[in-house]
Formats: sequence, structure tokens, C-alpha cells
Amino acid sequence: MVAGSATNVFLLSTRPAVYAELGDWLPAPDALHQLWDATLGEHPLLWVPGVGIAYELLVGVLALLPRRRLRFLGLAGIALFHLGLLAMGLWAWALPVMALIGAVVALEVRGAAGEA
Repeated sequence: MVAGSATNVFLLSTRPAVYAELGDWLPAPDALHQLWDATLGEHPLLWVPGVGIAYELLVGVLALLPRRRLRFLGLAGIALFHLGLLAMGLWAWALPVMALIGAVVALEVRGAAGEA
């Protein structure tokens, strides 16, 4: 997520029009295409800093913190982000991440139970 945030900083500062092009290849229903076009496609300077940079950076950093509750919050944020990608039809991208997040959360829960 932190790397995704950095990628969005680069794309937004060098080629903001690329976000309109990205919506064209989404294997999603028409309603999601319209949503993408109306938000990230037409207004990348408004939406990308909030969603593509700040949110991704925030949840990515939280997931890396040593405090278990903050780390879990970051992992939940990453899962929510990737559920959104699933809704847009990006299964090949989101499913592996969701599987990894599930495994990490299971390890976190097991570790918390072992400490109690």
C-alpha cells in the first residue's frame, strides 16, 4: 500500500490523465465505469490525493506498526480497499492480497490468544 501510494504520487505528478485511461480496462459493470469516469477519470487531482495517496499511505503505515491494534486497523483498511477492487472486477489483483491479509490476520489473532 505504501508503494501504491508512491506510485500514485508519481503518476499524479507526471501523467494525471492516465487515470482516465485506467478506467477503460476495468472489467466492471457499467455503473462502476461511470463512477470511475466521474471521479478518478475526470477529477484525478481531487480524488487521487485522498484515496490513492493518503488512504493507501495511512493504512500501509498502520499495518507496519508494532502496536497490534493499530496494525489490525491498517490490515482492515487494506482489506476494505481490496474489497473495492474486487467490486471493480480486479480479481487477479485483489484475491491474492485478500488471501495474504487473511493469513496475516489469522496469525495476529493466534498471537493475541497466545499472549492472553
